[in-house]
Amino acid sequence: TVLDYIQIHDNLDDGVEYYGGTVDTKHLVVTGAGDDSVDWDEGYQGNLQYVLVVQTENSAGEAFEMDTEGTTDWLSKPTLANVTVVAGGRAEDNSSVMMFKKSTGGFFHNTLVTVDADASGAIDTCATIAGGAEANINTTLVFNNWIQDCLKGGGAGTLSNEASVGNATVVIASPALDATYASQAPEAAVGSIDWAAVAAAYGVPSIGTGDPIDFDASFFKDETFIGAVNPDGSDPWWAGWTIPGSL
Repeated sequence: TVLDYIQIHDNLDDGVEYYGGTVDTKHLVVTGAGDDSVDWDEGYQGNLQYVLVVQTENSAGEAFEMDTEGTTDWLSKPTLANVTVVAGGRAEDNSSVMMFKKSTGGFFHNTLVTVDADASGAIDTCATIAGGAEANINTTLVFNNWIQDCLKGGGAGTLSNEASVGNATVVIASPALDATYASQAPEAAVGSIDWAAVAAAYGVPSIGTGDPIDFDASFFKDETFIGAVNPDGSDPWWAGWTIPGSL
């Protein structure tokens, strides 16, 4: 199953939740979700590219919330490329942009994470890794080509509450988002993702005997920028069909 050009706007619960399976998704926009914007569990192992998450004052959960509730036979470990997150939400609800729980992983490539300066929440951490997920750092939980500005009001914030994210390729920089949510930061220009090198370094597409993964390099368009939108202005893909005023 492939989902393409999807927006979820101002709903009361999670924006999109993947209950296992291998659904592939491109051009996903989640705006103002009442709870978590993107959620996965049950061993989800699909592929996602061009994901734009913008939280508002109505958002109560994390931008991403991940676990493997319901199965311990294999991990949830989807592969994502070209993701932009603008975190926000209510002050009492979260201090972290992403929450990795239980036996989850995930391969994040060309990802940009920042915080809305007007957000009421006291966000200071990009990723909270807890409940068993810390065992997957450096193997099935990967941050590759990642720009972060995860401290409300600007600044690095903390990549993770775990200090041992040794495989992370992280740049601390202002995202310099333009009107299309493309990053104009010099750091946003990167080389093509060498999926063969990723496979060699991080075990994609197979982690462990009998541990399935639905990684498919052919699903991904070869992009040389960090974030969901091309900074050269050639493809503001969310414009023209998303709900007016939602972005």
